[in-house]
Amino acid sequence: MATQKSVKEIKAYHEKNDMLKEKFAAVRGALKLVDLTKNDSRTFTTFSKETLRSYMRNPMANSNNLRQLSNFLYRVCYPYRRIIHYNAEMVDLKAQSIIPMLESYNKKNVSKTLKNYFETLTKVEQINLASEIFKLLVIAWREDTVYGYVYDDDDTFFIHILDGQYCKISSTDGVFNFAYDFSYFRNNADDLEYWGPEFQQKYTAYQNDNTLRWQELDPEYTICLKVNLEDPILSLPPFVALFEQIIDLVDLQSLQAVKDELSIYKLLVARMETLSNTDEPDDFAVDIDTAIEYYNKFADSLPDYVTSCISPLPIDAIEFKGTTTDDVDMISNSMSNLFQNSGGAQILNSSL
Repeated sequence: MATQKSVKEIKAYHEKNDMLKEKFAAVRGALKLVDLTKNDSRTFTTFSKETLRSYMRNPMANSNNLRQLSNFLYRVCYPYRRIIHYNAEMVDLKAQSIIPMLESYNKKNVSKTLKNYFETLTKVEQINLASEIFKLLVIAWREDTVYGYVYDDDDTFFIHILDGQYCKISSTDGVFNFAYDFSYFRNNADDLEYWGPEFQQKYTAYQNDNTLRWQELDPEYTICLKVNLEDPILSLPPFVALFEQIIDLVDLQSLQAVKDELSIYKLLVARMETLSNTDEPDDFAVDIDTAIEYYNKFADSLPDYVTSCISPLPIDAIEFKGTTTDDVDMISNSMSNLFQNSGGAQILNSSL
């Protein structure tokens, strides 16, 4: 049996582990969602909307893929992040009302009541509801369902947010409770000492009986929030209908970034003039060897964003145009439509 760590040690371990997982997920998500069928010469990122459509044809079987896609878009698309935070911040977590429940006034109970009231205030301050619940709400609006397990002692309060891939709602008794997939610990058994005793005990039970892969957790320690309450079985990101539009916006911004980068580049053409009063072909006004010698010295002195060539033929001016007013308007309109279609978040568009 794994030894039990303090809540402070558990919190520090999972916060560090979650940070590493987030970085890994960002790289893995990018590799998975980039459309590798596109021409390698394209320097901007493109996403496969066909993959998204295939997910939507069977959302129950692809709920985990859609959750990962939502998390990826949350990282790479700032407007989508703003929509998520806008909805999460609709709940005011700063105002809290703590009123002692007294059946009748009794002087003998005043000291006891004040002591309990002070202990309650101290505990509420330790829990830091405004921060802990806000993190849950952000994930709920991003993934539809968030699953948390509470660790609490005299020194530390911590809600460990569990990976939705290993959780599913299993009962509703006024509030949602969920089961956990204990096959997770097949490859992570060494981490059990940083999980609660309940996980250690139930994983041992699963090792002895494979039918106990999914086990409901004690509702005293769990917290589960869901946005789409009409379907407790299916977890579907609340803004999944906007995903194609978000992908279009990301692609459009990537294209404009490439145009802006190209706009600083210049091409200088050193033209070799031919003599006009001669019948000989390739009779240049300057000896070719001399011209190439001077050209090489000239090319070596150019900055990185300026290139050059030598040509015996006339060449029109070569320009790389940067972002134009029409391009900016296109991005602005796309972003405005995204906020408008999100429903209730139009205020996020500064032009409104």
